[in-house]
Order: sequence, then C-alpha cells, then structure tokens
Amino acid sequence: MVKLIVGKKGTGKTKILLDTVDKAVANAHGNIVFIGANFDHLHNLNREVRLINAKEYGILTYREFICFLKGATSQNYDITHIFVDGLFKIIDAKIDGIEEFIDGIKDISAKSNIEFTLSLSADASEIPEGIKDLIV
Repeated sequence: MVKLIVGKKGTGKTKILLDTVDKAVANAHGNIVFIGANFDHLHNLNREVRLINAKEYGILTYREFICFLKGATSQNYDITHIFVDGLFKIIDAKIDGIEEFIDGIKDISAKSNIEFTLSLSADASEIPEGIKDLIV
C-alpha cells in the first residue's frame, strides 16, 4: 500500500506524517523506518523507529531512491512501514516522473508487504491523475 500526503510548504504535512508514524508504532508488528533529508525529527520519533538521513547516501534521482529502498528492504524482512518525509528535499526531482517512481514503490510494497507513506511538497492539483487516488 502506498499513501501520499501532499501540500505546499508549511501546510502541516510533517505533523500528519509524524502522527501516522505514532499510530504505526502502536499497531505494527515489525520495524518502522522514517526516511528524511536530515535528523530534524530525531526527538519527535519514538525510539523504536529507525531514522535514516537519506542525504548521507547521495541519492539524486527517483531511480537511485528506488534502488536504495530495494537495498534496505532486502536486508531487513521485518520492515512493515516506511515513511518518507519531504521526497523533493531528498532527491532533486519534481512532479515529472513521479508516476513511474510510485509504480516502483508499489512494486516494492507488493513484494515485501510494506506500507509506504510519502510526503510531497506539491499542491494536490499538481499530482498526476494516475496517482491522485493515493492522496490521504
């Protein structure tokens, strides 16, 4: 399953994402991973959540990020949730190409039974029709 939290900068996406992480911690029976562009949320996350600063890995494109996720999920079969905060802060991309990227995320989700929630700094009207149904 893939969910998108979208909105312009300052609209509360990260707060919604952190609340969703807390709910997952309370209900999950596996590992939860939070991927961001820095460690700003270190003190806001439950200590059981694995925090990854994706900027440390030099991820620049959608393709590289998919490869990064495949590597992470191949090494840990207990991941139940992956949260990505600020996708466009992690990689230098915008809306162009996002549908193919989301297809890659859906593929990982289906094969690994992992729930993905991603936050994007974009207005809902900018999201391609093919993935609008993923917006929460």
